[in-house]
Amino acid sequence: MTKHECDSGCQHGSSMDIKDDVDSARRGFLKDAVVAGGGALPHGYIAALPVGYRAVVVSGARYYTVGGVYYRPQIYGGRTVYVRVHI
Repeated sequence: MTKHECDSGCQHGSSMDIKDDVDSARRGFLKDAVVAGGGALPHGYIAALPVGYRAVVVSGARYYTVGGVYYRPQIYGGRTVYVRVHI
């Protein structure tokens, strides 16, 4: 087996590219977990609803659901966040 020698046209990722991808994903996750003012949200709270959610009314109250998970809007730290609930 021969060793791969990278040249200027090599398309595979370097360890730095992978590290950058992981750092970018982590920043995206942390951005969703922090409310305005820099405070972290409690467990089960999210700052924005996941893509593909739909609104439903259960017993007269509005909830949002995606993938079988339900969220209830709530004011926290002066803004609307969403709390995971079991229905």
